[in-house]
Amino acid sequence: MMKPRISLFAEHEREDRRTKIGDPLVGMSKHMDFEALAAGIYAATPSPSRAKGGRPPYPTVLMVKIWCSSS
Repeated sequence: MMKPRISLFAEHEREDRRTKIGDPLVGMSKHMDFEALAAGIYAATPSPSRAKGGRPPYPTVLMVKIWCSSS
């Protein structure tokens, strides 16, 4: 099994790879604040109760990015 390569520039390298493959979220994030949009949605919608257990919900930011990139 290969060890993961650790780099000081991992975030920059990941962004370069995303730009090369034409990830639409890279361009969208320049014009849209996903964090602010997700915060507004999170505040406006009720959160499911975790009292009965179950799988935790996906983060709201992730769901907003999925929704925006699929349309």
